[in-house]
Amino acid sequence: MSGRSGKFAIGQSFTSGEKPSWAKPAIGLMLGGTQSTYEAESKLKLNQWNHLAVVFVPKQGWTTYLNGFNIGTAPDNGFRAMGELSVGRVNEEAKDSQFYGMVDDVAVFETALSARDINRYAAMKALSGTEAGLKWGWRFNAGDEVMNAQSKPPFIEGNAKKVIVSADRNPKDVNSMPAPVQALKYDLPFPYEAEYYVVQGNSGNSHHWGHWAFTWDFIYAGDRSDSQVVRAASGNFQATDILNKRKGPGQPLVSIAAGTVMHANWEVTEGDGNKVPNATIVRHGPGEYSAYYHLRKDSFPAQFPWPSPKQPFSVGESVFAAMDAGAIPDTYPKIAAHKPIGTLGGTGMEACKDCYHLHFGMLDQLDLNSYGKRITRPVHFAEFETSLDRISWKNASGIPEANTYVRRKMAPGGRPARP
Repeated sequence: MSGRSGKFAIGQSFTSGEKPSWAKPAIGLMLGGTQSTYEAESKLKLNQWNHLAVVFVPKQGWTTYLNGFNIGTAPDNGFRAMGELSVGRVNEEAKDSQFYGMVDDVAVFETALSARDINRYAAMKALSGTEAGLKWGWRFNAGDEVMNAQSKPPFIEGNAKKVIVSADRNPKDVNSMPAPVQALKYDLPFPYEAEYYVVQGNSGNSHHWGHWAFTWDFIYAGDRSDSQVVRAASGNFQATDILNKRKGPGQPLVSIAAGTVMHANWEVTEGDGNKVPNATIVRHGPGEYSAYYHLRKDSFPAQFPWPSPKQPFSVGESVFAAMDAGAIPDTYPKIAAHKPIGTLGGTGMEACKDCYHLHFGMLDQLDLNSYGKRITRPVHFAEFETSLDRISWKNASGIPEANTYVRRKMAPGGRPARP
């Protein structure tokens, strides 16, 4: 019989105190060769350390505990895990399940832990390495410390970053979380005048999961200058959806920061059914590529023409790696912050001719026919404004919430002209 126990922290520190939609309280595990997701609304502690344990008993199955509570079971289907243990993601090639958080003590026991054992370990500030039945164990607060002689030093996968936390896993450790992206200050991808509704956020729903876990869908909601009557009439999703279908196509979108345009295509027409959207992708720094999808046909700005002849986009991995390190050819055009990047469209949506929206995400690499490798990354947007009804607005920063309205914060001293 075998069991697994470990501690992990999820999320990041939020100044607003509001729970972000991308930190949806759910636990996803690969159990018995089958992926399982457990809702854990009342048990997952955001911005704090959490204790996760999985117990396996042959012929009975798998039981998952979060902070000492039984949150779900899975049957024994005969599958037996062999090889390496991976925490946070299955392996380098399988980026379907993204994890953004911190992990500390991880232990594997050769006997199935009881609920009482798990509650006791969950209450401990750290594992000692002398627990009964401990087969393998790792600590991460200082170096790659192993808990016993049988444990191999852990391998930290390339997209992960090791940080030093306190030995007793203090809640303040969350402040050590690396920033989601760090190259530049990033603003929302709209002109100052525009207001947008966040249809989908980082919520793990049917569209934004796996490779697209940290992405948003935005639809046009109107302008800042709209009258109070217009705002009140369009301050709900149904009304906004109608307005977006009527006025959304062709609404200008802007770059979130300065960078280099690495990809642009503009030949696809709404509703042509080929599932390939017009898109612009901008590199801001190593591993940080803002991607704007479903753009209108021919909307890539004329002032940023693609180099001639048009660059092929199927570059090899070694070529991409060299470019990402900074050796970007001069043939790729530069773009300043808040400059036109295209306009709102609905391309790539099969037969849906009026599904106008911007699908935005920050990729860790170019979209180079390597769908199985690239992932999206959380984006901490600079100050913006958010509202539930387009009438009352408040300051915010960080992660835009699903089912809210957002707009860039007005700069002091007046209203900038639309690019």
